Amino acid sequence: MRSSPELARARTILLELERVWSHLNDISAVCAGTGLAAGAQRFAGLTERARRLNASLTGHRFLFGSVRVGGSAVELDADAVARAQEELESLRAQSSSGWRELVFNRSFDDRLVDVGIVRAKDVRRLGAVGPAARAAGVAVDARTTSPGLAYEDFVPATSSRGTGDVKSRLEQRHLELVQSFEALESLLSGPVRPSAAVNGGPERDVAASRVESPRGATLCVMERDGDRLARVHLRTGSYANWPVVAFAAVGNMLPDFPLINKSFELCYACADR
Repeated sequence: MRSSPELARARTILLELERVWSHLNDISAVCAGTGLAAGAQRFAGLTERARRLNASLTGHRFLFGSVRVGGSAVELDADAVARAQEELESLRAQSSSGWRELVFNRSFDDRLVDVGIVRAKDVRRLGAVGPAARAAGVAVDARTTSPGLAYEDFVPATSSRGTGDVKSRLEQRHLELVQSFEALESLLSGPVRPSAAVNGGPERDVAASRVESPRGATLCVMERDGDRLARVHLRTGSYANWPVVAFAAVGNMLPDFPLINKSFELCYACADR
């Protein structure tokens, strides 16, 4: 089975909606880590709006139940698409305005520079993925190799600093947020209809796929035994990056650890075995 164009479009919309609220939330978390309450509350409010948009489009704030094996039940008529475009444009404008306030806040900026550094050589050695890797100048992004999704000609954004510190990881979120808004503007150009995968390609007993989550590439490997699913192995971006958090904390002051941790903002449950 392979994705039809409409299925690829629907799944990509869901991925970018998830990236929007996740990156807004992460920017809020870094603000909280420095004690900048105004920034934390502003971006937390935008995060809440993005989650409410998810609920209006799919019935769930976190998009649960939206992804189905071999198809998509997401259905958005012209009015729903228009409302989504309007809200996304407002979120884009408000996040851009909030970002300018952060950029010109000198005391906030001073807390981010040269804290929790993970350089490019460390990224490659430790296997870091996602924004954490790209913030160090390693432009790896599963969206560049996702034939089953609507990411044609996608080029990953990277922080101009590329030093792998907290400031670079924060800037990386902002750059990717801008990309997500642009992608959704294109993807939501018309109604979204329920869709299904189409037949194609040889059958295999073992299959692997990757998708670029907000935290980085998530790998899923499945093995079948006849008509049964024998094994499933899932490795999330958070699972890959937790050892990198420990590395980034070495040599920093104890009060800097919450800030370093929030600049990765990883999932705890993803490390649970």
